[in-house]
Amino acid sequence: MSDTPANTIQHRLQQGVVQVKFVKADGSERTMLATTCAILITQPTVSNPDKPRRAATPGVLRVWDTEKSAWRSIVLERILSWSPVA
Repeated sequence: MSDTPANTIQHRLQQGVVQVKFVKADGSERTMLATTCAILITQPTVSNPDKPRRAATPGVLRVWDTEKSAWRSIVLERILSWSPVA
């Protein structure tokens, strides 16, 4: 895995919770506690065999918002800062 910012944050999200500060689509700033670590996600994704699986959107992270217990998307270019939560 290379050390590009996208690969680094994706790796950290898989390991645990990351605090991410980013600009939302409406232009406001938001700070979110996010993860993609399966053991930390309280509501697993349920796949529907009749519904086609959505392709990953380049430049967009799908993450679990640990405070709102919901899936969210973050555009990589809009990330202002991030840091692992101890």
